[in-house]
Amino acid sequence: MIFFRYLTRLFWTRFFSIQLGSLLMVALFEWLTLTGPYTNILVKMPFTAHKLLPFVLFITMILFIWSLLSRNEWNALSSIGRSPWHILRTPLIWAILLGLLDLWVVVPMGESFFNPFQQKISLLSRTWQKGITKNGYVFFNPNGPKYHVLEMQKNSVLRRHIFGRALHIQGNDLVCTDVWSMPAHRCPEKQALARITLSKPADLDQTESHPLGLSLAGAYSAMDKNPEGSVLLSARIHYWYSHFFWSLTLVFLAPALLIGADRYTKIFGTIFGLLGVLTMYLVKEWLYALSIPLAHSWPVFLLWLPFFITAGLTWVLFFEKKEL
Repeated sequence: MIFFRYLTRLFWTRFFSIQLGSLLMVALFEWLTLTGPYTNILVKMPFTAHKLLPFVLFITMILFIWSLLSRNEWNALSSIGRSPWHILRTPLIWAILLGLLDLWVVVPMGESFFNPFQQKISLLSRTWQKGITKNGYVFFNPNGPKYHVLEMQKNSVLRRHIFGRALHIQGNDLVCTDVWSMPAHRCPEKQALARITLSKPADLDQTESHPLGLSLAGAYSAMDKNPEGSVLLSARIHYWYSHFFWSLTLVFLAPALLIGADRYTKIFGTIFGLLGVLTMYLVKEWLYALSIPLAHSWPVFLLWLPFFITAGLTWVLFFEKKEL
């Protein structure tokens, strides 16, 4: 129990210091580049904490392992029969807890305060209108400075993405003028008019969150309401789970880089480790972005690629460590 408490205190003191420092740096940057009200800095904090979690977790583990090595505590613990698993399972337990809190508490809180998907496409409204068509349905925003329409098939396969200068409803038709129409697997086309016929008049009071802006809990709730299944919702669920398990692999990547290395190798290992984590994060986001326009042919399991790469690299590095 004393062993567990010591490692727990070592982990949390470093995690909180790194997390607090990271949030303060982001808040300072937001304040220096602020173009809106000051409350925007606060409402983005849960979303910012979510985005920073993999990097904060990796740096925490770097400092955690570095402390054990610099004080020769890793060798001391190994000499009394403590295996690497006995040492690393303590931060792993807390990393699992942090990941679960991120999925089920921080992300839903961030989505309710600040929806990054809707911010990226410059919507004034926080919700999308959903319209039923003969072939499927459409998501569109009835008001905003830029108009976006996603035309879907009944199984949530993306047929066409439309950017329009103006959008209005004529009877049962959704009319978009001066648009760029991007059919799936085709080049964008400039059109003067794009018309989508709805099966029934659109109810402008009936709004619905877009699947690309849902938390894990929201995606499961939407999936329950869609018995036919949804490619986009499935991609969203895989996105959250792959992010969670990829973050857990970082608990083992730090010791794999540092243990058995000299001082300069540790420094370079830390630098290249951070660059690697950043690269894997960008790859994960890039793969998820590609899964949207290619939903009808994109295997969502590719979202797990960063997890497998990090896990495989860590496994190989562990095998080379005689100290392990």
